[in-house]
Amino acid sequence: MASRSTKYWSKRLPKYWLKRPRFDLCHRLSVHAQKVRHLLIFYMRILTFITLLYFTVLCSLNAQKLGYINDPDGYTNLRSEASAKAEVIGIIVRGQEFTYYPEHNSSWWKVDFKFRTGVVHKSRIE
Repeated sequence: MASRSTKYWSKRLPKYWLKRPRFDLCHRLSVHAQKVRHLLIFYMRILTFITLLYFTVLCSLNAQKLGYINDPDGYTNLRSEASAKAEVIGIIVRGQEFTYYPEHNSSWWKVDFKFRTGVVHKSRIE
């Protein structure tokens, strides 16, 4: 069923105007280009997100590790500074888990244990 406006204009306009396509070729191409541009932006955002996620996971895996004590005494001292004479701020017993951050140029590694942060010699970490 035709609407009133179609009936009104069909009587007043030439027939070839009514059958003319709604948009010309230039408009169709620009609409297509906009869709392609939006898709490219969308895919670039997804690629950026995946890349950032990959590097975040990769860096976090290399940066921190879960460790245990490897000491014949069955415990080791958590120290405030990288020195055997530094203040002991905690004791880690064999079997307790902690997070450590290995450094390639240092023999003392940063350790997070029960809301405390200190250093432990790398020979004591398993």
